[in-house]
Amino acid sequence: MLAVTIDDSVKHIKSEPLLILVSVSNREAAAARARNRVDKRQLARYKKTKAYKGLSKKEREEVALEYAPQEVSEYVLGSGKRSVAELIEFEVRNSSGKIVKFKPRVLAGSYNKREAMTFGAGSFVGIYFGIEGRELARLAAGPYTIKASIDTTEEKGMWRGRVASEPWAFELIASKRAAGTLERLSRKGDYYRLDLRFKKLKKVAKRVIKKDPASVRGWIHKGDAEAGLGRPADALSSFFFAEKYYYEDVERRKPPIVESPIYILRRIRAMEKKLNIIVEE
Repeated sequence: MLAVTIDDSVKHIKSEPLLILVSVSNREAAAARARNRVDKRQLARYKKTKAYKGLSKKEREEVALEYAPQEVSEYVLGSGKRSVAELIEFEVRNSSGKIVKFKPRVLAGSYNKREAMTFGAGSFVGIYFGIEGRELARLAAGPYTIKASIDTTEEKGMWRGRVASEPWAFELIASKRAAGTLERLSRKGDYYRLDLRFKKLKKVAKRVIKKDPASVRGWIHKGDAEAGLGRPADALSSFFFAEKYYYEDVERRKPPIVESPIYILRRIRAMEKKLNIIVEE
């Protein structure tokens, strides 16, 4: 049901904000639906064979029972009083197995609506949490594990039980030299974008672009920052630069990737709409 992902994957600088993604889904229902589809196809092929046509009525009933669809269960999480995000708790342990104080918060731009959600086979929600660098700085450098859990045993009107994710291993490092790399700056930008902190996002974007004027992520971050600050014209210009450098990068690759920059194009259209720019298809 739950999965946790740390943005830095393995190593994270203590002084930098940490981005945490918690995925909530109904894996059992998804597995049952996938199995039902496979069984349905196999049964359809089997019915066309001579072997099946030679079966007695009782034997055919036994085959139908064997390939009977599995139940695809659903469950409800969240309510008008508590969002799904508010149900999630974290447990962080150091290398000695001791639980350490660690309180991530839901980022401002992440899903946090107080409503009931029904999780079926295709249901999925990703919730972004974060913790500031100044809070991480209090922890010792070294390896840690983090896991998320949901306990609804005392809740009413929703699925009742307790479930926890597998622990995710990561390491806090004290190095400040690596904090200025393009990749880490871009990740910091992701954090500020998801937390709707557009002034900080713009500062990070400028640092990325200064290091690499052709950085696609840098120009995307700048575009998102300008849009968040209510400057659609500047945002549109930034997204055009992101599109330009994206295709230049594509042309350099062998073989070239022909995938369209969907996010960039969507943001360009959104800014054009804000500016009342009519674009002929």
